[in-house]
Amino acid sequence: MPDLTTTELHVLLALGSGASYGYRLQQQVETESGGTLTPDIGALYRTLARLMERGWVEEVDTPSQEEEASSPGRPRRWYGLSPLGRGVLAEEVGRLASVVRLARERDVAPGRTG
Repeated sequence: MPDLTTTELHVLLALGSGASYGYRLQQQVETESGGTLTPDIGALYRTLARLMERGWVEEVDTPSQEEEASSPGRPRRWYGLSPLGRGVLAEEVGRLASVVRLARERDVAPGRTG
């Protein structure tokens, strides 16, 4: 089982809903983590590079010309989950669901005291 960082997990989750580019991923990770993760763009691209090295994320074609036309300047690089990455994400989500199930069985909840 791979050992994912919280940021890696959130990037994979964001890409699970479809292809995206760096700045949009940065915003999505921040939003979906409730603001607990605020990766700077350099850290996000280092995370993407690691995920690509592992074969979990791949560069994909731009989804549509309208997406690119709305952005002046250099063309964006788009990223998507690879089939391997989708499997890793499913495995990690299953593992986390097991942890939550165990915590519920033990009546463990955040903020509860003895």
